[in-house]
Parts: sequence; structure tokens; C-alpha cells
Amino acid sequence: MKKIMVVITVLTLFFSVSSSTSADVFDDSKVKVILNGSELDFDPNAIIQNGNTMVPFRQLFEAYGAKVIWDQKTKTITAVKEDTTIRLTLDRFDAYVNNKKIRLTQTPYMAKSTSLVNLRFISEAMDAKVNFDKINLTVNITTSK
Repeated sequence: MKKIMVVITVLTLFFSVSSSTSADVFDDSKVKVILNGSELDFDPNAIIQNGNTMVPFRQLFEAYGAKVIWDQKTKTITAVKEDTTIRLTLDRFDAYVNNKKIRLTQTPYMAKSTSLVNLRFISEAMDAKVNFDKINLTVNITTSK
């Protein structure tokens, strides 16, 4: 009986860990991202993770015209555009916008050798308006500048 309980526990742990690492799975249901009328082409594709649209950080920040700094040692991403500085660290819920601490709904993380960040958080920190069309899996972003 004890052996059966151990097997059940191990299988339960295996399946719960397997389901939580699904962030590395990129499927054909690509989320379309449109910034000021132009579609952004992300590699890997934008995906939905825990209700958040996640995109490669460098491509997103560069689309906004921000300077990007990656610190490999601390796994920290810093982006600067004009008077806005955003700092995120992989696998941490705390982010900073102009040194103000913000609690994220999804941590930035590494998948397919690319760091992914929350599209809405970054866009709104860059003073953009974000609208998600769930039916067509399309994110429309408009900037004020």
C-alpha cells in the first residue's frame, strides 16, 4: 500500500510540474499584435500565458524605440525611452517603472532561449492604450506619440 501511495504522489507531482512548464509550448494559434496600425512580427510568436499576452522583450522594446540593456548575471532587463525607465528581472513578480515598484500578474520568463515579458504591462508603462480582441486573438496598441 505504501508503494502505491509513493507512485501516486510521484505521478501527481510529475503531471503538475509538466503542466506548469507549458510556457515553452508555442502553437499555431498565434496572437496578432498591432502597434499603431502595423502588425509586429515576433519570433517566437506572442502567446497567452496565464491570461497574459507574452512577447519577446527585445523586439517589443525596440518597436517602442527604447534602448534595451540585458544583464546576464542578474537576469535583468532594463529599457529606457525618453523619461521612462522599465526594469524587470526574470522569474520575479516585482518590476520597476521610473523606480516605482509594480507587482506583475505574470513574471518575465525564458522560453525557447528568449525572454518573454507581459505585453500589456510594458505597453501601458510606455503610455500606450491596449485593447485585446479575444475572438480574433488580436492585440491593438495605440501610442499617444
